[in-house]
Amino acid sequence: MNIKYIGICGTKGSGKTTAANIIINELERNGNTVVVLPFAQGIKQILATVVSMINNMSYNEALKYFITPELKEVIIPKINATARNMMIAFGTDFVRSINNDLWIEYIQNELDKIAYDYDVENLYVIFDDIRFENEHNFVQDNLNGIMFYITRDKWEFSKNIFVKAVRYIGRYKKHKSEYGVHHLCNSESSKILNLTTKEELAEKVLNKLYEDKNDNT
Repeated sequence: MNIKYIGICGTKGSGKTTAANIIINELERNGNTVVVLPFAQGIKQILATVVSMINNMSYNEALKYFITPELKEVIIPKINATARNMMIAFGTDFVRSINNDLWIEYIQNELDKIAYDYDVENLYVIFDDIRFENEHNFVQDNLNGIMFYITRDKWEFSKNIFVKAVRYIGRYKKHKSEYGVHHLCNSESSKILNLTTKEELAEKVLNKLYEDKNDNT
């Protein structure tokens, strides 16, 4: 079985999910099997279990808070916090303070299961929520994955020293899960500026996808 890996990086609202869906549709249209494996999958499963227990609701109903974009910012009953804030507090502030690579280890276990469960000619595994340097390095270096850096900020990849300094200072106003990993981008073709339409984003994403597929053949 031929397994290839794709990583999608970007801060909140940059268009990671949209880019992932564009890639998924294109790969499946061409007869490939695709598995989406978010680094936050384990976090969402654990917290959905907690929410379901406290609110006496089904697991699937609770999980919607963590996987539906518009529900991630809704205050969850009896929890008094949003799903996004719960994931940050638990998955980043708590778990990463104990073991910074725990979610990498979780993902590796999931990849082992995928390799065992699937019997297809071509399989693509997409990581659609890369936010941290160790996640980025795992996909790019350990798995030799294709990397996409999605942004809505036209200054994000500026080489101007002043602009870089202002951005570096400004990042500390954000939670560390939203710093982004654009500074690790080592290929101009990997930078995708998402400022206009979904159609233009699709064109950029697919150009990048086929460029890298051709390079790897």
